[in-house]
Amino acid sequence: LSKMETRTFTNDQRSRTYFINKRKAEKKKKLRPQPPSAVQSIAVIDSVDEYIPPMKVSPVVGDLARLVTRAAMGDLEEVEKCVRLIPCRDLWWEVALRKAAANGHHEVVNMMLQKAKGRKNRRWRSVLHTAAQFAAQNGHTKVLTVLLANGAPTNLLGSESPINIAIRKGHAQVVRALLTAGSPPSGVAYEESPLSLARSIGNVTIVSIISTHASHIPAPHAPKD
Repeated sequence: LSKMETRTFTNDQRSRTYFINKRKAEKKKKLRPQPPSAVQSIAVIDSVDEYIPPMKVSPVVGDLARLVTRAAMGDLEEVEKCVRLIPCRDLWWEVALRKAAANGHHEVVNMMLQKAKGRKNRRWRSVLHTAAQFAAQNGHTKVLTVLLANGAPTNLLGSESPINIAIRKGHAQVVRALLTAGSPPSGVAYEESPLSLARSIGNVTIVSIISTHASHIPAPHAPKD
């Protein structure tokens, strides 16, 4: 063979070897188990009983998925391990707080709020208010008490108040706790008042609680002439 022919033959061999090795690498990659994607991790938020991720799936996704699932289950020890690795400003951290509040795990909620003690901006008020809405919907008075003690607002503009959610669900003790925490029995301008809502539903017990609380609130003093 001439020098030109030898060089061409060698280049063809290299190209063929490159593509063979590339194909082998792709096959190995398909057979290797992959960590869950972000979409798969979102799915585990609402299917705690179906999927519990292993201790380490991947450096980021695994910890986030584990935080959410363990918070929903009320596993205080595991949640405490996870929150050391994940900043409280992370969206998944907020999802975990909502899940713990919705399922009535007041110890987990309290621990997470203690870790986020420094947050006091408008976004944080919205996160606390949403958690309070979930707790009110499911009748978790202890969770609500913890949230309110840590600055959760009883009303937030543009969002249904926890007391009205509790009235719709018939949770009398939650209504009592919210009234004690300062939720106005007369309601706010942008939604139906709690008393009116309770009367329209026909819940006599809650109507009595709101009326009794309202009667103990001193009337505002008339301005002097």
